[in-house]
Amino acid sequence: MNLISTLDSRHAEAMTTHLLSLGPEDRLDRYMAMVNDDYVSRYVDGIGYARDILIGAVHDRRLLGLAHAAVYIDRGELVTEVGISVHES
Repeated sequence: MNLISTLDSRHAEAMTTHLLSLGPEDRLDRYMAMVNDDYVSRYVDGIGYARDILIGAVHDRRLLGLAHAAVYIDRGELVTEVGISVHES
């Protein structure tokens, strides 16, 4: 079954697994930097589930795509960043 769904903290493990499965080029595209596994885990731990928007593409109970719109205040200004990742397959 294919499903597009909003995600929350209950999906943190699936998001971590998905993001760790990205190869070096995909991580560079996703984060605009070369990042290691520890960075990816800290990234998921730091998601603001109460304010951010997370949408996942699921197939056979596996997260294959993730869109994350992060919202935060930086120097008094409201900032939104969007990150999108898709499993290689």
